[in-house]
Amino acid sequence: MAIHLLALETSSARCGVALLRQTGASTEVLTRHHDGVAEHSEKLLGMIDALLAEAGLKAAQLDAVAFGQGPGGFTGLRVACGVAQGLGFALGRPLLPVTTHEALERPLRDHPAEWRLLVQDARMDERYVAIARRREAAGLAHWRQSPVLLPAAHLGDWFAEWCAEQALEIVTAAWLVAGDAALAEAPLPAGLPVWREPLQPSAAAVAEVGLLRWQQGVRLDAAAAHPLYVRDKVAFTSRERAAGAGGNPRAAPGIRNP
Repeated sequence: MAIHLLALETSSARCGVALLRQTGASTEVLTRHHDGVAEHSEKLLGMIDALLAEAGLKAAQLDAVAFGQGPGGFTGLRVACGVAQGLGFALGRPLLPVTTHEALERPLRDHPAEWRLLVQDARMDERYVAIARRREAAGLAHWRQSPVLLPAAHLGDWFAEWCAEQALEIVTAAWLVAGDAALAEAPLPAGLPVWREPLQPSAAAVAEVGLLRWQQGVRLDAAAAHPLYVRDKVAFTSRERAAGAGGNPRAAPGIRNP
């Protein structure tokens, strides 16, 4: 029996759609993407229709819809989540949320490093950071730190503090630092190996992670879907400004999501 998953990824400037079909031990992934800021809502539905037509499928044949949950651009996250919810409600299908860092880590699954520090541009001199542990290429990575927002300049200090709190000795050969183009501008922890090729979250990676979640029995009702913003404070209140606060509210070193 075949499994068909549709995947949507719009957290960055790239709008991507993937259609994954698994039949027995065979897996096929078809993709479409479009590069263009503020064009996701205009392009996404047409790309979905084109991909289904290429595969010779009707939307009713989909088993689930995976979507890039974030973090990332606010508007893009709402587009992917909203379209996924619409399809979920219309077709009566479950959703499979996939974080941006999970999609970024997916191409690295064969790398021998056990620990991965994933860094993503959050604009305004900030970075979204997450930490994963992977002991084998197959399956999902184990996320030891969910995405957190940090000032770019504090990344090295935050990493050292995180390892100390985990009582984790920093053995450089056990780590890999990877991320998008902003990685080159971040003060990275000294001595850690760096994946120099910039990574971008892809719909194909969202589909692959979504399939693994599906196989684990994960199912999310469309009504419960939501974007993962991480940056939930983008401006100071009037009282904070009157007290002298200004600029962009930044996460302090050591602050992490539960």
